[in-house]
Amino acid sequence: MVVPADDGTTDFLVLQNELKGRSKKIVMVAFDLPYLNGYDLRGLPLFERKALLKKNHLQDRYPIQRQLRDRWSRDVQARLQDRP
Repeated sequence: MVVPADDGTTDFLVLQNELKGRSKKIVMVAFDLPYLNGYDLRGLPLFERKALLKKNHLQDRYPIQRQLRDRWSRDVQARLQDRP
């Protein structure tokens, strides 16, 4: 969950404050889909789980979701490539 700012950044303190009341600013960002409709999908490859996530329209309803997911994916890929 994040509260996106106008510039595309997020702030954890703002999220904490929004969680104290009824907020319409909080956005859920999904990176993976380990379960769907009672089925455990953890045994499937990540690319298949991501395809199911997209097929079920559970991601990218807001531009910030795609931006955060893409940034996270790039960071993870970079870290994996830097591993010995």
